[in-house]
Amino acid sequence: MVLQNNKQVSYSLGTHKGQAVIYIRFEYDRALIEETKKLTGARWSQSQKACYVLDTASYRKMFGLESQAAVSDAVLSGKGSVNQLALTAFVSTLQLKAYSPNTIRTEAQLATHLHEAGTDPKLIQELLGHNDIKPTLRYIHVSNRTLENIKSPFDNLNLKNE
Repeated sequence: MVLQNNKQVSYSLGTHKGQAVIYIRFEYDRALIEETKKLTGARWSQSQKACYVLDTASYRKMFGLESQAAVSDAVLSGKGSVNQLALTAFVSTLQLKAYSPNTIRTEAQLATHLHEAGTDPKLIQELLGHNDIKPTLRYIHVSNRTLENIKSPFDNLNLKNE
C-alpha cells in the first residue's frame, strides 16, 4: 500500500474482461480521482468498484509491485546471446503496446516453435496477425536444427572422380 495525498491507496492484480489489470482502490478523494484519470488507459470498473489500468511493467514499477517476467529465464537460457537480445527487444515492443503477459508469452514461444518446425516466416506473420514482417522476424531465431538442415547446392551435383 502506498500513501498519496495523506490517503491510503492499495493496488491489486486481477483480470477485467479477459485482460490482466491492476486495480487501484482508495476512499473517495477528488484529487486522487483526478490523478488516477491522468494515467494512460485508466478506467472505472463498476463491478469491482475500483479504477484499473492494464498490468504492464511500467505500472508495476510505478506502484511498487513485483515485476512479472514476460519470458522466463528457462526460455532465454536456451537461446544464443544474439537471439536473447532479439527476443527481449520483441517482448519490450509487445509490452509497450500493452499486450497482456499471457499474450506475450504465447506469441514469443509460438513463433519460435513454428519456425523451428520449418514454417515459413511469412505464414507465421499471417498467423500472428502482424501487418509487417519486421515484428515477426524480430523474435524468430535460427536454431541449430535449422542450420543443420541446410543443404549446399554442391551436395546435389553428381560429380565423378575421373
